[in-house]
Formats: sequence, C-alpha cells, structure tokens
Amino acid sequence: MARRSWVWDPKRRKLVEIDPNHHPEPRGPLVVGDLPGYQSPVTGLWVEGRKQRREDLKRTNSRPWEGFESERKEADRRLAYADQKHDARLEHGVREVYRHMPLAHRRAIEGR
Repeated sequence: MARRSWVWDPKRRKLVEIDPNHHPEPRGPLVVGDLPGYQSPVTGLWVEGRKQRREDLKRTNSRPWEGFESERKEADRRLAYADQKHDARLEHGVREVYRHMPLAHRRAIEGR
C-alpha cells in the first residue's frame, strides 16, 4: 500500500490528499546560518564562521571529524601513501647506487 500525504487547504478549510510525487515551490529564500564560534583544538585560536573554519583546517593541515570508521580509513590511506613514497625513494636510491657501481660489480650482481 502506497504512503499517502495530506496538506491543509485554507480555501476549503480541510485536509486534502496530495500526489506523493508533488514537490511544492519554496515559499521564500533558503538561508543557512553561519557556524557558531569555537576554539581551535589545534592552535587554540578563536574560529568564527565557515570561512575561518576552512582557513583554520587548511592552516593546520586538519580535516573535519567524520566518525571513527572514516578516520581509520583516512589514517590507513595516509600510511599507504607514506609507504609508497618511502618505497619510491628507496628504489631510486638503489638504482642510483647501481648506476654508479663499477661495471665489474654490476656483472657480478647480474651473474654474468
């Protein structure tokens, strides 16, 4: 059974059933208030509003709290990225050492 919706009709002075797909036009401008001020947990500075919040997050290289599961995934993602960077630096270093190695040593490593 489909869900039914009703609205008050001031002309008829009674409830009238409406189509479930009906979406009324907004009656006025939609305004979202600014965020209340708070003390930054990282810097201790006072942060007032969305713009200062964005700036504070950027300045401190922070991100909004999204729950433990999301934070765990982000931490794992950052660790994996750090491991990739470390591996790339290590591989680059090994290649440089190999490139500057005498030919006789390179042939011995390759088993020729």
